[in-house]
Amino acid sequence: MKRKENKMKHTQGKWEVEKTIGYSIKIGDKYIAGVHGQENKIKDDSKALGFRYDDSETIANANLIASSPDMLKILKDAKGVVSLTSPSMADKIKNIIAKAEGK
Repeated sequence: MKRKENKMKHTQGKWEVEKTIGYSIKIGDKYIAGVHGQENKIKDDSKALGFRYDDSETIANANLIASSPDMLKILKDAKGVVSLTSPSMADKIKNIIAKAEGK
């Protein structure tokens, strides 16, 4: 029996976060996505304008997106093993993989 090819269709390579206007997800010079958020204005008397911006949530979102190809691969690798011990968890993994693949 021939094994079904399990090629991922997203942009292949190591996704990295780069600070731009907001944050960009890139592979080298190839732009994949941008993450922009509402930065929180925080009172800070040490700054010339008396405030600073907290963009930690935007950074966290960008890092989550950049790590998603690795997480998808791990879920695909783990699905078979998990199905042996926890069929309900395997179903959850199958559903999240389908969601990630747009199915």
